[in-house]
Amino acid sequence: MKENILDYLACPNRIGSKTCHNKLTVAEVFSYFKSRPAEIREGYLKCKACSRRFPIFFGIPVLINNLPEYLRDNLYIILELSERYGEIDKGLIVDSLSLAEQARPKDKKELFSHNRGQYLRRIKAIFENNYIINHFDNFLSLAKPGEPLYDFLRKYRNKTPHLILEEFLNSHSNSKVQLALEIGCNVGGFLLNLSQKARFIFGLDNSFEHLFFASCLLKHLPIKIKQYNIIIEAGIKKRRCLNIEVIANLTLIAAEGDNLPFRDSSLSIVSSCNLIDVIDNPRGLLQEKMRVLKKSGLILSSDPYQFLNENKKKLGIKRGQTPWQRIQQILEPEIKILAERDYIPWITYGYRRNYTVYYNHCFCGMKVN
Repeated sequence: MKENILDYLACPNRIGSKTCHNKLTVAEVFSYFKSRPAEIREGYLKCKACSRRFPIFFGIPVLINNLPEYLRDNLYIILELSERYGEIDKGLIVDSLSLAEQARPKDKKELFSHNRGQYLRRIKAIFENNYIINHFDNFLSLAKPGEPLYDFLRKYRNKTPHLILEEFLNSHSNSKVQLALEIGCNVGGFLLNLSQKARFIFGLDNSFEHLFFASCLLKHLPIKIKQYNIIIEAGIKKRRCLNIEVIANLTLIAAEGDNLPFRDSSLSIVSSCNLIDVIDNPRGLLQEKMRVLKKSGLILSSDPYQFLNENKKKLGIKRGQTPWQRIQQILEPEIKILAERDYIPWITYGYRRNYTVYYNHCFCGMKVN
């Protein structure tokens, strides 16, 4: 984590019905990355106003309001990664365990709902992650001419949600863009696009293992990942090479889309992909995007709108109203829609005989109020 980003961060601690949003400072640093002396590897951030402390693991600050629950669900993953890729300070581990024990158990049997084997499988899955091929690789190279899907895949290889959002960026952003944020960045595919447009970028997700993998891919920290495994057919895997240049202007953050740890009107671009219909608080996500965006800043989004009934209620979709109509209703009058494209295919690879295809709606808007 780079220390010079602190001017833009804000405390996510919720006090009653309000969020603190005061300035964060570096409270303690236990180590820096050897290859990047300006980047904190592990330590604590602290809010000047409410005194809440937030840990940093592997250069990733955990800016989550409910830290005990997050550590309950993710601390064993962090400890396993620590054993493999560099030990974490013992004091940081003890403090984190103490916090995790304050969380309510998911069930009555134990504090941590997974056994060690399940955590190890989660880590293994990082290196056999089919998200990678959808973000960084070319799955057309795995299909052979003559296979039923080959022509379909070839037709759409240059028409993906990420490429459409990049088109919007090229058409509507200017050369003065300062800060950009990708919410729900996953393993970081769209961060590559944003890094070409902004002076500094933030990648935000609530999955620690995906953030760790993104750090290895895009920052080469704490290790550089050069390859990964992809499933071809049952029991058959193929090693794929990756060659991704270091993105020097990137910080990854563990946080929630409906409680962004940024100051009001601090960012020039805020984007997300395949998020609004799966997040627990979709309306909160839209409101937070508008809060942190500067005037004349851009909001980018691509989603399939596969809402479950509960999330339809949370967004407030009325009978006969489409999700996009409801989203426009919430964004007005702060956001002016500049461009939109519908039925953009998002194709995900399962294995050679299994692809999932669904269609996204993409839009670009500008904050006018």
